[in-house]
Amino acid sequence: MSEDFNALEKAIIEIEPDKAETLAKQIVDSNADPKKLVTTISKALEIVGKKFQNEEYYLPELVMAGEISKSILAIAEPILKSEEQGPKVSIVVGTVQGDLHDLGKNIFVTFASSAGFNVIDLGNDVSVDRFIEAVKGEKARILGLSCLLTATDKELSKVIEALKKENIREKVMVIIGGAAITEELVKEVGGDAFAPDAITGLEQIKEWL
Repeated sequence: MSEDFNALEKAIIEIEPDKAETLAKQIVDSNADPKKLVTTISKALEIVGKKFQNEEYYLPELVMAGEISKSILAIAEPILKSEEQGPKVSIVVGTVQGDLHDLGKNIFVTFASSAGFNVIDLGNDVSVDRFIEAVKGEKARILGLSCLLTATDKELSKVIEALKKENIREKVMVIIGGAAITEELVKEVGGDAFAPDAITGLEQIKEWL
């Protein structure tokens, strides 16, 4: 059985979707340990992320690895649901109001979910009120804001000001990413960290926890 997990990890890293899905089905049919399956996916994506950071892989490989992992998690849903799950750290993510781009956010959602986080994806064009409602409702410890248009970066400070107004700013760490974002802008609007890409963002969140 360990050979199947090793082969699955290799298939994800080498971007072999058909092979990965076949192996995932074999693992599910054998009633393997669900935690080991999630750990295997997470480890593979971590390696893919390192390859991306080292410029061995580029955006297409990153997207494909994420899609493969999503399909594996869908195949494994029966055994994952049967496993008693403890409380997970909740992350609320979304693209700010007025911005319809979501590729980077979607990659982050897949990688964070595969790493075991409870990710609440609000989608794109998200209003300040929806962000606040989700953070409060989910008791989220992390809020991820995505912004790819310079015309919408003012929405970032609106969200952070709203967190302060609701007296929950100290309870949530805010990480911000997107093409329109710089480290200086994150500091200016009052965010806690800048994520130049999905992998760096996930690493930062793991450091916080």
